[in-house]
Amino acid sequence: MKETKKAKAFQLFTRGFIPKSQEIKDLKLHPSNRYKYFYEWERLGKPEIPIAASKGGSSSVGSSMSGGETIGGLDETKARIEEDQKAKPQTEEMIR
Repeated sequence: MKETKKAKAFQLFTRGFIPKSQEIKDLKLHPSNRYKYFYEWERLGKPEIPIAASKGGSSSVGSSMSGGETIGGLDETKARIEEDQKAKPQTEEMIR
């Protein structure tokens, strides 16, 4: 499998190089891409290799782990319960 320029850049960023470094420039990336990859690397938690983005059609809020757990997902059923609980005290007070 061919190593991409992005993967090479991520490895160099992990080793402490910045977009201005000659080693990053030697990858022959456009300057805007060097900085884009650097900020993406920081945003992803500074991984050594790029994390593959999902190209699926779903627009999920969270991501799933190997055990089937989800991280950061919005559970609409819980959100509705919380809204209902907030609404109940107001309606009970109005009835009294």
